[in-house]
Amino acid sequence: MVVVGAHLLLIPEWGTVGWPLIGVIGAVGVIVGVRRHRPTRPLPWYLLAGTIFFGALGDALYALDRQAGGVFLTLSDTSYLLMVPLVTIGVLGLTRVSVVLRDRSKLVGTLMATCAGGLLVWVLVVSPVLRDGQLPASEKYAIAGFLLGDLLLVAVAGRLALAMPRNRSVILLNVGALASIAGDMAYAVTTIDGRSWQDGPANIGYLVLYAAWGAAALHPSMVDLTTPMPVQPPTMSRRWMVLIAVSLGVPPAILLVESLAGGVHDGMMIAIVSVMIYVLVFTLLADAAGAHRRSMLRERGLRQASGALVAATAQAEVFAAVRVAVGRIMPPDAPHQVYLAGEPVREATTRIVPVADLPAAAREELAGFDDALECPILPRPRGAVDPGTVGGAVTIAADRRVLTAARDAVEVLAAEARLALERIGLTDAINRRDSDTYLQTVIQNTNDVVLVVDEDDRIRYASPALGRELGLPLPPSGQLRDLVTGDELAGIELTIAQARDTTGPDGVRDTWHLRRSNGSRMVVEVSCRDLRDDRMVRGYVLTLRDVTTQSRRHEDEVRQALRARPAGQNRHNSSNKFR
Repeated sequence: MVVVGAHLLLIPEWGTVGWPLIGVIGAVGVIVGVRRHRPTRPLPWYLLAGTIFFGALGDALYALDRQAGGVFLTLSDTSYLLMVPLVTIGVLGLTRVSVVLRDRSKLVGTLMATCAGGLLVWVLVVSPVLRDGQLPASEKYAIAGFLLGDLLLVAVAGRLALAMPRNRSVILLNVGALASIAGDMAYAVTTIDGRSWQDGPANIGYLVLYAAWGAAALHPSMVDLTTPMPVQPPTMSRRWMVLIAVSLGVPPAILLVESLAGGVHDGMMIAIVSVMIYVLVFTLLADAAGAHRRSMLRERGLRQASGALVAATAQAEVFAAVRVAVGRIMPPDAPHQVYLAGEPVREATTRIVPVADLPAAAREELAGFDDALECPILPRPRGAVDPGTVGGAVTIAADRRVLTAARDAVEVLAAEARLALERIGLTDAINRRDSDTYLQTVIQNTNDVVLVVDEDDRIRYASPALGRELGLPLPPSGQLRDLVTGDELAGIELTIAQARDTTGPDGVRDTWHLRRSNGSRMVVEVSCRDLRDDRMVRGYVLTLRDVTTQSRRHEDEVRQALRARPAGQNRHNSSNKFR
């Protein structure tokens, strides 16, 4: 570019060959950069390469027209005009611009700055060109179209610079855009003076344009311009407020300057631009009022959800409250779908993901939507090996912009639901602990003996009443068969076998005859239940009660009743008669 540009500046007659060569160099530079760095979306860069080529082609046709006497002027203007849609579509196709411009507040601010800058360009350059009586109408409209296209390019490239201020490729693109508008302004000035654009500084601006854009594609930072980026919530920073204030002040300032200069030449254009800017300001105010109203509705929905979550006593009630709250948080006219999952999820952070990347159950529930907001809601399960695994999530499918606006509210709702679930879990744990303590106290102080025996006849638990009431110490081997004598072992095995075949809640009742350590015998009433399927027990639960005294009393009562009967008296008299 430097070598060929130096020859063009020194020998303008070489423009017919030099400008196409410059266009080829710039376009090849862009293509080489795309091939080398392989951006995610190469099409915008190819459109910029086409812009450089058509710009250089127009310069070559214009230089050739000086020799042919107006034959190639129309083709030259057509080549120049083709640059505007190509470069506009190309720059807007860059992800960093297209995503950022979805923010209505930033887009409106950009349009206001464009209107203010367009008014300045109109008053300073376009209006004097249109009032010049020596230029043909086609030349006037061509200059005006070039300047307005350059202004649009500068606005879009400037918005890109605000999004990525330190990116080298972005800086080079802005340098090229500023060089383009500077070159067209110099072209307009030299045309009004009756000189050729090659005789002034306009050709320098065009050389800088082609060189800067070719270098922007060759720099490795060009990949960042097409890297997908998440949509950020709408914000209005202080510099945007300053930009809006300056845009509002440009039309009155120009009107004041022209009035003090002795005449208002551009009153109609000033009025049109002023109306456009004030309409954009009203749009900002309407958007701010709508955002405030939606924020109030979300806040009210969160307050109502907080009350429902405080009153919830089970996970199902928490999920129901979350589902109702999501319906209140989302805009009334925005279609959405909610999926609540209790199974573990991999990510512990809130994220917007494609519905196609969700599990099969979530994809089936959220069919018909492209994007979904996934927010963890359940605490991490105990014993989870993966530290990034949490208990579950609330997944909302809707339009990406709606999800972005509702993301903060959903995170607050998920945090409140998580606290509610943790409160319910802690309450259950306290209740279980109190219940365990209560049952342990009752079991330790009751006269009944409680045994837990597994399938291998091993005693896993024995209440203190075994030794205190029955006088039967726990055998060293821990086997149930060690508590009874051999003649009673068959009865115990029969009782357990009957409990295994009984499905009722009462289990099996039987009577055992056991022998204490001092040799005395006792009668024990046994209740046996099969709780092997219970994950907390995993065995047989036997409740033993000493009924020896009751059994002896019953036997005495039966014996006395038999003696009181006639047969009993006869046996008593007979035994006394033959004594």
